[in-house]
Amino acid sequence: MAGFRDRFRTALAEADAAAARAAASEARGKRWWEDLENTMSPKADAWTGNAGGQPAPDVADLDSALRQRDDELADIKRRLAEMTDYAEQMQSRVVELIAGAEPMAKTLRLPGVKTFLLNRFHPDKHPTADDAQRELLTEAFKTITAAYALAGELQTSE
Repeated sequence: MAGFRDRFRTALAEADAAAARAAASEARGKRWWEDLENTMSPKADAWTGNAGGQPAPDVADLDSALRQRDDELADIKRRLAEMTDYAEQMQSRVVELIAGAEPMAKTLRLPGVKTFLLNRFHPDKHPTADDAQRELLTEAFKTITAAYALAGELQTSE
């Protein structure tokens, strides 16, 4: 019951305020509804959600936004097609590289080749080498070891 009384009192206060505004408008020589239009704050439009009398977006604005999104989508599709082509090229290049590595791996697996290369380039086999030569021998030895690791991987995948 208290809620009803509060709402009733609020409505009476609003009616009194409206009557006072109407009397003041007539004193200024205006009709009361003209003054009322300027003092009331517009509520949110149920369709657009806009408040403050802001106009709803134009159909032309929506069309231009849609065209812009369509252009962005077309650009993204174009980039995706380019990336797909590039990925296919890289995949075929990997196949070519593996195919080129297989003859080298077969050569490395020949009898005596590994022993010859390791003896020839092992840094400990060259005690008279200076620091620069020792560095070159160490790099060559690491390269040979890596090549044999790769040859072993290629052999197990065949």
